[in-house]
Order: sequence, then C-alpha cells, then structure tokens
Amino acid sequence: MNKLFYILSLLLFVTFTACHKEPIDTVVTDDYIKGKAIVRFELNGVTYGARANDVESFYNPNGILYIAANAKDENNDFDQISLSINISSAEKGFYPTDGFIINNELDSYSTALLKYKRLDWPYATFQFTAEETTQNINRGGSLTITEVNEFAGQIEGHFSFELAPPPNEEEHNLPPDHPDLAIRKIENGYFKYVNFKN
Repeated sequence: MNKLFYILSLLLFVTFTACHKEPIDTVVTDDYIKGKAIVRFELNGVTYGARANDVESFYNPNGILYIAANAKDENNDFDQISLSINISSAEKGFYPTDGFIINNELDSYSTALLKYKRLDWPYATFQFTAEETTQNINRGGSLTITEVNEFAGQIEGHFSFELAPPPNEEEHNLPPDHPDLAIRKIENGYFKYVNFKN
C-alpha cells in the first residue's frame, strides 16, 4: 500500500511539473467591435435621444459625413423631432457652423437642420444673415469630434447649435411674434458610435 501511494504521488508530481506554463494571451481590445449609435441633446431645456436604428450616417467620397437622428423626448415618446448634421470631415477636430475659409473655400465646418413633425419647415444653422454671423462670431454653434476609432469606423464627439426658422414669411405663414419663430438652442449635444465607414 505504501508503494502504491508513493508511485501515485510520484506520478502526480511528474504530471504537474511536466506541464509547461502556457504563454499569456495577448491583450484583447474592443477597438474592432462596433457599438450602437447614440445621439443625445437638450433642446430648449428638454432632453432628446436617439439610439441604434434611429440614427443613420452616410459618408460620401468627398469626405462629408451626414448624420440623421430621429430623436424622442426622453419623457414623452410622442414628441419626435429629426436632427440632421453635416460635417465636412470625419477627422478629430473642431467644426464651427461658420467654417474656416482657406484659399477661398470652406475647410472645416458643420451645419444642422431641425424639423418638428408638426411643422412643414425646418430650423437651420445656415439661415442666419451674413451680418448676424459677423456680429456674433460662430452664432450658429459648432461640433467637435473628440474620438475616432479607425478600426470600427466610428466617431464620438459633442455639439451645440442655434437654429433659426426660415427667414421668408411665405414659408411659415406665421406672424413675426409667434413662438415657433424663436431661435432653437441645442446644447449638451453628444454622439457616440456613429459610423463613418460601412
């Protein structure tokens, strides 16, 4: 019995010491995993959000990125609006609505359109007159891309915009003091996992 115990102990000892240490796996990163798109912002104090299928993005060969979000008031599902954003590039950086003029061309810029379902016309960042824009530089707002994930083809950033109703009374057919003709302010805007590659 003593011999059997000794042999089994020796066999177990040899088995465990014969196993060599396997190399540690390389660190796995999630850079290649695509997240579901999120767009969230405050419009005149009300928080709106859009996720996954309610956010679409298109990147054209000229380098312009278009983001469309069908957002809902987070406290009222029936209050839906559409927010469309154009960005001159999908690179990390600052994109003001008045843009940077380089060699007589806009270099980096962003624009936005906001459409309430109940109205026939949109609010836009580019409906400010040239005089209004020069008096208060960057009055229409800006967008900043803070992170670019080249592996997943997605971007992240933040934005804030001031959007004006159409300047022509024929388009909206409302008196000048109507509340729907007030400037709309989008603040604390945030987007994440927005695709710029297919």
